[in-house]
Amino acid sequence: MLSSRKITFLQAYPTRSIPLAQLQSYLPYTWLSAVDETDLQKGTYTVITLDEDSPEYKEIKEQVLLNNSHFKKICRIDQVENPYLFLMYLLKRHENYLEFFCKEERCFHGTATTNVDSIMNNNLNWRFFGRRVGHIHGKGVYFSKKAAFASQYAKYCNNIGCLLVAKVLVASVAQGDSQTILPAQNYDTTGSGDDILVKYGDNEFYPEFVVYF
Repeated sequence: MLSSRKITFLQAYPTRSIPLAQLQSYLPYTWLSAVDETDLQKGTYTVITLDEDSPEYKEIKEQVLLNNSHFKKICRIDQVENPYLFLMYLLKRHENYLEFFCKEERCFHGTATTNVDSIMNNNLNWRFFGRRVGHIHGKGVYFSKKAAFASQYAKYCNNIGCLLVAKVLVASVAQGDSQTILPAQNYDTTGSGDDILVKYGDNEFYPEFVVYF
């Protein structure tokens, strides 16, 4: 006689825990803070102000100042080290690569200094961003491959502007408009080429650095 006992999906396919050392190996080698199990919880992050002589500082500075008349000088560059957000981003990158053969782009996003803590904690939220440009290309998070373009949308506080430097997953870009809430089928992004890229999915971007100017 067959047993009528029900087996749940999790019982049939239990989740496998990943050792801390393995998770740590997925994090960028340029991160300076030590990571333990508590750091892998959502909402835990560390900010490292880069030394002006470091390779990371020089690289970001060069990219930000390229053809950028909005910058008079850089006050500082912070490196965002959020293990939870970064690992979620890596999972999404793997998923999107299998589905779209996506590329990883370095993009920029102008914002206000008052938004930085929330972004470092929870990432950019497509449900709330894009309002300052009127959702012209879609109701998502707006990025640009050009720092000069993105810095126009930085909101100044006490004469300090703020520009995020982010890893962004991009496969195919479709035309969007103010009513677009998702890209067309077989597309993952809307926008207008290098100037504007609009993202709609959670964890499809990771804020690497914050540039104050």
